[in-house]
Amino acid sequence: MRHNFFLYAIHFAWVRLFNKAGALLLPAHPASALFMFLMMPVFMTALSYWIGKGLGRVAPGIFNLLSGGR
Repeated sequence: MRHNFFLYAIHFAWVRLFNKAGALLLPAHPASALFMFLMMPVFMTALSYWIGKGLGRVAPGIFNLLSGGR
């Protein structure tokens, strides 16, 4: 719950990047699209956690702003 706003703030750009990369790297098959669709929440949650942890150490003010002060 602590990273909800942070996840909301950063997810769009990362989702677009992963979708574009998946379209280039994975075969054009419905199973590939389904895999990306199902794995995207896992990717975004992990990425948000690690970026938030790093920002909290390196730039706590920016993390505080992006996390809504949580």
